[in-house]
Amino acid sequence: MQRLRYGVVFLLCIQASGLVAQDRTISRDSSPRQNPAFAKGMAYQISGRHADAILEFQDALHADSSALVLSAISRSYLQLGKLDHALQYAEQAIRNDATSKESWEILAETFIAKGLYEKGVQAYEQILSLHPTERQLFTFGRLLEPTNAKRASEIYELLVRSSPNADIYLRLSKLYKRQGLTQRRISVLEKANQLDRGNPGIISDLIQAYMQAGRFEEAMALAQDGGTTLQEYDGYDRWMCLLRTIYDDSDIVQQMQSELPAVLDKTIALRPNSYNCLLTAGTIALRSNNAQQAEVLLQMAARQSSPYNRFDVILHIGDLCLRMQQPMLASQFLRSNLNETSNPRADMLLGDIRFALHDTVGAITHYTNAVTSNPSLVDAWIQLGILHDLHGDDAQSDAAYRNALALNPRQPVAANNYAFSLVNRGRGLDTAEHLSWTALQAQPGNAAFLDTYAWVMYKSGKMEKAYQYIMLAIQRDGTAMHYEHLGHILNALGNPVGAVEAWETALQMEPQRLYLRRLIDTYR
Repeated sequence: MQRLRYGVVFLLCIQASGLVAQDRTISRDSSPRQNPAFAKGMAYQISGRHADAILEFQDALHADSSALVLSAISRSYLQLGKLDHALQYAEQAIRNDATSKESWEILAETFIAKGLYEKGVQAYEQILSLHPTERQLFTFGRLLEPTNAKRASEIYELLVRSSPNADIYLRLSKLYKRQGLTQRRISVLEKANQLDRGNPGIISDLIQAYMQAGRFEEAMALAQDGGTTLQEYDGYDRWMCLLRTIYDDSDIVQQMQSELPAVLDKTIALRPNSYNCLLTAGTIALRSNNAQQAEVLLQMAARQSSPYNRFDVILHIGDLCLRMQQPMLASQFLRSNLNETSNPRADMLLGDIRFALHDTVGAITHYTNAVTSNPSLVDAWIQLGILHDLHGDDAQSDAAYRNALALNPRQPVAANNYAFSLVNRGRGLDTAEHLSWTALQAQPGNAAFLDTYAWVMYKSGKMEKAYQYIMLAIQRDGTAMHYEHLGHILNALGNPVGAVEAWETALQMEPQRLYLRRLIDTYR
């Protein structure tokens, strides 16, 4: 990789040798006077003996009060952390010679050390009219990068105009990206790639920029450059970079709908043995609702796993399909690849899949198998509590929630759900209140938990408290159930008009709550 000749310069850490015009400039300052005290002071400064350096420079001032000597004193005071003294000598140096780049530079560094960022920037701006060195331009650009991308870009543009450099082009590309200047970003990345071919960082950024600009053919060509039969090029998989760019940007997935099938087929042709490429391509296919290509790619990815991690890979891919809203594909994939079905992890995933497919009986079977193999699976007990409740099996549901809470007494979902189940049956209101409050303490902003606690308060006859918490739930979410509960609470508080309005809102949100029509007609 091409490197900056002037190296990486950090503010406040420039050595005293920086006072001598060592790096290439458009014009050089005049040489310092040959003063033994000054020379000795410079030697001390370079070796880090700044207190001794100051004494020698002070002696040199008797014969030479030039800006160079004053700046040298200022720099040593800066290194010693005596910022007021450093500022005093830097300002005196500039009064003596306003054309001294070094004096303006030390003034800028001192301002920045004092936390006066804007004054530091203003001092660096003065250097621009004095034929700055490459180092000074680079340092100024670095100073501006965090807060002023536009001005930092302008400074780096000046720098590469006289000295093209891949590292600076990379910095420019990141600044242009922040400003949304995609075409400029592409231009500097192309120049960087010419100067430093094979640099993974440049290639990755350029592929990404091409993709974001909709220049898909150029991105694919660059991703294939270096040979179509090699899985890696210079230790870096360009094709994987292309896939990751697509994967990370949902807008690109939408823009590439017509090109995606070809990209996915090309992945099979170019990277048939790369688990990462095949898995990423399969995920892209899932995201674009291309189940057919997704299945092919994911099956190929599974075949790349070793016998030692095959089970984990299969579960990972099955879970991926489920998370990408493809439960049927997840089921088919596991059925064709999973030999070990008695594993509790497998049963948990299979239970989740059956639940997503609305097969509650199958889900109960798998979750039951999971807790039979491993009774400490809290999540499985919670799911069993939910499912048995849906089936109206209160005894089984209660037992499942109690098992979950025995393992983790403060598990918020188990506590909330069990409380809601109890209060709806009019049983154990004190227990329900304790459980609901436990859940709410764990997640105070959870709208469902706020609603449960409000409903417990309503059933317990504590209407003011019920109203307080149902309004908190509505402020955070406002579901049809929340408005239904609000109606009951308002009616109990003697506000039937408000109750009817709340029930009408709930009915508008979920028209299937037909039973609310009777309440509305009764209390209107």
